Amino acid sequence: MKPRTFAITNLVGCIVLTIVLVMQWLGNSGLETQLTDSYRKVQEVSDDRDAKAARASSLEADVSQLKDSIESLNREVLSLQTDLDHKKEEAEHSKADADVALKGLDEWKAGVEQRDQVIADLQKNLALYKARLESAAASLSKVAAERKAAQKQ
Repeated sequence: MKPRTFAITNLVGCIVLTIVLVMQWLGNSGLETQLTDSYRKVQEVSDDRDAKAARASSLEADVSQLKDSIESLNREVLSLQTDLDHKKEEAEHSKADADVALKGLDEWKAGVEQRDQVIADLQKNLALYKARLESAAASLSKVAAERKAAQKQ
Protein backbone atom coordinates (compact mmCIF):
# COMPACT_ATOMS: atom_id res chain seq x y z
CA MET A 1 0.00 0.00 0.00
CA LYS A 2 1.12 3.33 -0.89
CA PRO A 3 1.52 5.88 1.73
CA ARG A 4 -0.94 8.18 0.09
CA THR A 5 -3.65 5.57 -0.10
CA PHE A 6 -2.87 4.72 3.43
CA ALA A 7 -3.30 8.35 4.49
CA ILE A 8 -6.62 8.63 2.63
CA THR A 9 -7.80 5.39 4.09
CA ASN A 10 -6.67 6.56 7.46
CA LEU A 11 -8.48 9.89 6.95
CA VAL A 12 -11.67 8.12 5.81
CA GLY A 13 -11.39 5.76 8.80
CA CYS A 14 -10.93 8.69 11.19
CA ILE A 15 -13.93 10.50 9.64
CA VAL A 16 -16.04 7.36 9.89
CA LEU A 17 -14.88 6.86 13.47
CA THR A 18 -15.65 10.50 14.27
CA ILE A 19 -19.11 10.13 12.74
CA VAL A 20 -19.69 6.94 14.76
CA LEU A 21 -18.42 8.68 17.90
CA VAL A 22 -20.67 11.71 17.33
CA MET A 23 -23.65 9.45 16.68
CA GLN A 24 -22.92 7.48 19.85
CA TRP A 25 -22.39 10.69 21.80
CA LEU A 26 -25.74 12.08 20.56
CA GLY A 27 -27.43 8.77 21.34
CA ASN A 28 -25.82 8.68 24.76
CA SER A 29 -26.81 12.26 25.54
CA GLY A 30 -30.40 11.32 24.67
CA LEU A 31 -30.10 8.24 26.87
CA GLU A 32 -28.52 10.38 29.61
CA THR A 33 -31.50 12.76 29.42
CA GLN A 34 -33.85 9.79 29.58
CA LEU A 35 -31.86 8.32 32.47
CA THR A 36 -31.96 11.65 34.33
CA ASP A 37 -35.72 11.87 33.73
CA SER A 38 -36.08 8.27 34.89
CA TYR A 39 -34.10 8.98 38.09
CA ARG A 40 -36.23 12.07 38.71
CA LYS A 41 -39.40 10.05 38.16
CA VAL A 42 -38.10 7.28 40.45
CA GLN A 43 -37.38 9.92 43.11
CA GLU A 44 -40.86 11.43 42.66
CA VAL A 45 -42.46 8.00 42.89
CA SER A 46 -40.35 7.20 45.96
CA ASP A 47 -41.30 10.53 47.59
CA ASP A 48 -44.94 9.98 46.67
CA ARG A 49 -44.78 6.44 48.07
CA ASP A 50 -43.22 7.73 51.31
CA ALA A 51 -45.86 10.46 51.58
CA LYS A 52 -48.63 7.92 50.93
CA ALA A 53 -47.11 5.53 53.48
CA ALA A 54 -46.97 8.34 56.04
CA ARG A 55 -50.56 9.28 55.18
CA ALA A 56 -51.62 5.62 55.46
CA SER A 57 -49.89 5.36 58.84
CA SER A 58 -51.63 8.56 59.96
CA LEU A 59 -54.97 7.25 58.71
CA GLU A 60 -54.42 3.93 60.49
CA ALA A 61 -53.70 5.83 63.71
CA ASP A 62 -56.86 7.88 63.15
CA VAL A 63 -58.87 4.70 62.51
CA SER A 64 -57.47 3.14 65.68
CA GLN A 65 -58.32 6.28 67.64
CA LEU A 66 -61.82 6.34 66.14
CA LYS A 67 -62.31 2.67 67.05
CA ASP A 68 -61.27 3.45 70.62
CA SER A 69 -63.64 6.43 70.67
CA ILE A 70 -66.48 4.30 69.29
CA GLU A 71 -65.84 1.60 71.90
CA SER A 72 -65.77 4.24 74.63
CA LEU A 73 -68.99 5.78 73.31
CA ASN A 74 -70.62 2.34 73.12
CA ARG A 75 -69.67 1.66 76.74
CA GLU A 76 -71.05 5.07 77.71
CA VAL A 77 -74.25 4.43 75.75
CA LEU A 78 -74.67 1.07 77.52
CA SER A 79 -74.09 2.75 80.87
CA LEU A 80 -76.57 5.49 80.04
CA GLN A 81 -79.08 2.89 78.82
CA THR A 82 -78.71 1.00 82.10
CA ASP A 83 -79.17 4.26 84.04
CA LEU A 84 -82.20 5.08 81.90
CA ASP A 85 -83.68 1.66 82.60
CA HIS A 86 -83.15 2.16 86.34
CA LYS A 87 -84.68 5.63 86.13
CA LYS A 88 -87.68 4.17 84.26
CA GLU A 89 -88.11 1.56 86.98
CA GLU A 90 -87.84 4.25 89.67
CA ALA A 91 -90.35 6.38 87.77
CA GLU A 92 -92.74 3.43 87.54
CA HIS A 93 -92.39 2.80 91.29
CA SER A 94 -92.82 6.51 91.98
CA LYS A 95 -95.90 6.58 89.75
CA ALA A 96 -97.33 3.57 91.57
CA ASP A 97 -96.60 5.26 94.91
CA ALA A 98 -98.15 8.48 93.61
CA ASP A 99 -101.23 6.56 92.44
CA VAL A 100 -101.57 4.99 95.89
CA ALA A 101 -101.09 8.40 97.51
CA LEU A 102 -103.68 9.96 95.15
CA LYS A 103 -106.11 7.16 95.99
CA GLY A 104 -105.50 7.80 99.69
CA LEU A 105 -105.91 11.52 99.09
CA ASP A 106 -109.20 10.89 97.29
CA GLU A 107 -110.31 8.78 100.26
CA TRP A 108 -109.30 11.58 102.63
CA LYS A 109 -111.14 14.12 100.49
CA ALA A 110 -114.23 11.92 100.54
CA GLY A 111 -113.86 11.53 104.33
CA VAL A 112 -113.43 15.27 104.77
CA GLU A 113 -116.48 15.96 102.58
CA GLN A 114 -118.46 13.41 104.58
CA ARG A 115 -117.27 14.99 107.85
CA ASP A 116 -118.15 18.45 106.53
CA GLN A 117 -121.62 17.15 105.62
CA VAL A 118 -122.02 15.67 109.11
CA ILE A 119 -120.88 18.98 110.65
CA ALA A 120 -123.30 20.91 108.44
CA ASP A 121 -126.14 18.56 109.46
CA LEU A 122 -125.15 18.88 113.12
CA GLN A 123 -125.07 22.66 112.79
CA LYS A 124 -128.56 22.61 111.30
CA ASN A 125 -129.77 20.33 114.12
CA LEU A 126 -127.99 22.54 116.65
CA ALA A 127 -129.69 25.60 115.20
CA LEU A 128 -133.04 23.81 115.43
CA TYR A 129 -132.36 22.66 119.02
CA LYS A 130 -131.19 26.16 119.90
CA ALA A 131 -134.37 27.66 118.46
CA ARG A 132 -136.46 25.06 120.31
CA LEU A 133 -134.46 25.65 123.49
CA GLU A 134 -134.86 29.39 123.18
CA SER A 135 -138.57 28.88 122.53
CA ALA A 136 -138.81 26.57 125.53
CA ALA A 137 -136.84 29.03 127.65
CA ALA A 138 -139.12 31.84 126.51
CA SER A 139 -142.17 29.70 127.29
CA LEU A 140 -140.70 28.79 130.67
CA SER A 141 -139.96 32.41 131.40
CA LYS A 142 -143.52 33.34 130.39
CA VAL A 143 -144.97 30.57 132.56
CA ALA A 144 -142.70 31.61 135.44
CA ALA A 145 -143.72 35.21 135.01
CA GLU A 146 -147.40 34.23 134.94
CA ARG A 147 -146.98 32.16 138.13
CA LYS A 148 -145.25 34.98 139.84
CA ALA A 149 -148.01 37.29 138.79
CA ALA A 150 -150.59 34.80 139.94
CA GLN A 151 -148.88 34.37 143.28
CA LYS A 152 -148.70 38.06 143.84
CA GLN A 153 -152.40 38.39 143.37
